[in-house]
Amino acid sequence: MHAFKQTAVQVVIVTYNRAEYLRQCLAALRAQTYPIVHITVINNCSTDHTSLVLHDAIAQGMPLLEHKTSSNLGGAGGFAKAFELAMNQEADWVWVMDDDVEAAPNCLEMLIESSQESAVVQPNRYHDGGEFLEIYRRVNVKNPFGSLLQAPIRLQPSPSSRSQIDIGFFPFEGPLIRQTVMQRLGAPKAEYFLFCDDVEYSVRVTKDGGRISFCPDAVMRRMIRATVDINFSWRNYFDFRNRVWLDKTHTGFAFAYLRGLLWMLWQWSSCFRLGRDAKSYRVIWCGTRDGLLGIHRSLSDIQRMLEK
Repeated sequence: MHAFKQTAVQVVIVTYNRAEYLRQCLAALRAQTYPIVHITVINNCSTDHTSLVLHDAIAQGMPLLEHKTSSNLGGAGGFAKAFELAMNQEADWVWVMDDDVEAAPNCLEMLIESSQESAVVQPNRYHDGGEFLEIYRRVNVKNPFGSLLQAPIRLQPSPSSRSQIDIGFFPFEGPLIRQTVMQRLGAPKAEYFLFCDDVEYSVRVTKDGGRISFCPDAVMRRMIRATVDINFSWRNYFDFRNRVWLDKTHTGFAFAYLRGLLWMLWQWSSCFRLGRDAKSYRVIWCGTRDGLLGIHRSLSDIQRMLEK
């Protein structure tokens, strides 16, 4: 192992019913060339054998703590709980991830080496077959006529490089966050449940003056490729609602109303062009309306509302 300056790193993982992917995620952490002092896993009320996987990891000597929630808090709620627990652990950095990413053995080492004055360092993610995922240079909270995420980049790693690129958005798939930044800004918004919690947190970091950087040479494999259904479901409700909530929080009601209305009309037109079902129109309307009115509903209430 290399000689490192003693910078303590802890890991937080949010998992839900992906026991075997979690096993691979933990195996990759065990293989890291940079030491990890502590791992907290938020078991989001899984119903599979997730707890057995975690007990096996503890038996193998991993410095791991399982926190099992009493209900499924969604990704946003899981990360909110993970951040709260991480802030009570002693560490310099917190490595944040989902259960379906597999870090290359030197991923953490590369993130630490490139951290410099950054508040957050984001690794490079790819799917099997070598397809690297886009990362965005800017979150648009200034122009209501523009898209939320702008200026995508997709870069191959270069083994001889220690390159670093300033970006404006980091997904909760492997970012290394300074614990002092986390303690200052607090946790993600648990009420988002799904979608945009990481975008909103990225805006908070930027507004706080923190530098968010992208390290192409720190590599992670995303083990699950996202699937897209042509029709919208209850999951998409959160995307529409949370976009409006984000704009209301960081730009004000007028901006949120204008961009929410434009986005709703654009998505309705896409429903017509693509032949989406009637429920898709309802998802767009209900999500946008609840976002503008600041309405918070339980998951069961949302599902019932969309099935009417």
